[in-house]
Amino acid sequence: MLDIEALGGEESLARRLRAQPGGPDTPLLAAARMAAPVVTPRDFDTILAAIEGLPPAKSAVLDDWNAALSPYSAPAEPSRMFELGFQAAQELRRHLGNEGEPIDPEHLLALADVAVHEVQLESKLVDAIAVWSLEHGPGVVVNVAGAHGGTSQGRRATLAHELAHMLLDRGGALPLVEVLGGATAPGIEPRARAFAAELLLPRTAARKACAAAADIPLAHRRLAKRFRASREIVAWQIRNSGVPLSPADCTYLRGFVSNPDRF
Repeated sequence: MLDIEALGGEESLARRLRAQPGGPDTPLLAAARMAAPVVTPRDFDTILAAIEGLPPAKSAVLDDWNAALSPYSAPAEPSRMFELGFQAAQELRRHLGNEGEPIDPEHLLALADVAVHEVQLESKLVDAIAVWSLEHGPGVVVNVAGAHGGTSQGRRATLAHELAHMLLDRGGALPLVEVLGGATAPGIEPRARAFAAELLLPRTAARKACAAAADIPLAHRRLAKRFRASREIVAWQIRNSGVPLSPADCTYLRGFVSNPDRF
């Protein structure tokens, strides 16, 4: 059980959480469990107020996309989750009639009537909170002070990541809420990361750009500019595309990723 009193020790927070209907299965408690390791007591109040401010809404578009991607939402071996994320993004692109051009995830959320709100947290470890329940949402709360949510490329990646959870996890692994930067079950995050990368920059587009450019650094710069993706996502998608890379190419691309030992 979650020790509410231990979540920053604020009596007001404990009282507000206990007052919510539905016991431990409310979005507020789910968000509190996920965010507990990385946010301050003040951040808790900000997060909970943001969730409470999301009115309940229905989204036929989101339901339609969710149905189209249902084959990729079932649990799988950890080694398969990454590939399922790629496949789900490809399927959504086919569903939208856009298999290779840039996509703006914020525009997709607007099409699906998913509200996007901004907050400023003390913690930089939480980038966003996505909520979908009978009481609140669907909606995304972006931390503009987050490690990624404060830049244009990072915001696009964050919103693409949260869209992945809304389409792949709201009926199963994460039925109420997801906190990007908080605690989630193993396998869930790799699938969402792969979905976000493929939605922002398809591997086929990365292969074509590499074939057309004089060298990998030039292709990397062109892709980052055209698809408005972070240099890290572009580096990984070039690698994931299967294009032949020389040792010098790998060294160059490795310089843009946060965990180069895995590249």
